[in-house]
Amino acid sequence: MRILICDDDILVMEQLEGYIKTFFEKISVKCPEIVCFSDGESLLADKGDKDILFLDMKDAVDLYNTITVKVPVETRQGIHTLSASSVIMIEAQGRKVTVHTALQDFESVHNMQYWLNLLPKNCFFQTHRSYIVNFEHISDFDHSLVHLADHQFRAYLTKRKYSAFKDAYLLYLESTR
Repeated sequence: MRILICDDDILVMEQLEGYIKTFFEKISVKCPEIVCFSDGESLLADKGDKDILFLDMKDAVDLYNTITVKVPVETRQGIHTLSASSVIMIEAQGRKVTVHTALQDFESVHNMQYWLNLLPKNCFFQTHRSYIVNFEHISDFDHSLVHLADHQFRAYLTKRKYSAFKDAYLLYLESTR
């Protein structure tokens, strides 16, 4: 058996390794091989068996929650339940708020503030008063536009939000490694 630990915090990695060794001592079983990695690239390059894997506890939980969280999209016709990750972006045009997904668009009865409060903060960002984008679907961006879903959608990016957006997006990418 091989147990792998991947975390960029060396102290956390050593502490977890200690817990694992203590556990096997307490149950009087020989401790299996424990291999530690400080980054995702090294972990992915490992060719050995991976029986148990411990990832950055917070990043993994945040990513899991974002993938599994369900959001209700209330329209005039009814309520549709979607996974947050399937939402490409939210767009406001006048009083009309549209939830864009790969399969279809939904005209929401709720305003942009509702969506800002509902969607997971680590994966969604309001780039402009009329747009909230999902980092997962970003193709590319420049100082004024964000392209999403292989350039099928675009959202405006205000100059004053560019730095915060770029930092949040890079942090998101780091958390998905």
